[in-house]
Amino acid sequence: MARDGRALARRAAALDRARGPARHSLRHSQGRGDRPHEPPRLALPPVNAELLARPDADLALRGSLRHLILPAVTLAAAPLAQNVRLVRAGMLEVMQQDFVRTARAKGLGERAVIYRHALRNAAIPVLTVTGLSLGFMLSGAIVIETVFSWPGMGR
Repeated sequence: MARDGRALARRAAALDRARGPARHSLRHSQGRGDRPHEPPRLALPPVNAELLARPDADLALRGSLRHLILPAVTLAAAPLAQNVRLVRAGMLEVMQQDFVRTARAKGLGERAVIYRHALRNAAIPVLTVTGLSLGFMLSGAIVIETVFSWPGMGR
């Protein structure tokens, strides 16, 4: 009995500590959301538009995608950072619930427990916040269109 308690305590401590990719994503999700005076920091490597272009692709599509990358990344950076923090907090909370322990006791694999049970329940607040952030993204689109000289609502 004590052995199971120690294993459960170790697992909870491991879930609470951010290691590897979790620490990296949390460190780089702190940009625009927390400190508006700092430039946004992204966990993504720089994207070269020429890498995405294929020689057999349509020229119009290639040009549209090339000009879409930077505004899309700029517009999505702040909501992405907020969602990363929200998913992590939700998963840490859901993984300690009784239904997750029950699913593990039934013999489900760790991947099935996470994707079928935990992630579905942790996604509910993320969907709510994403719906609320649509207004932010719409107002941000006006600024993005002005900065990148796109015709639209900002002109």
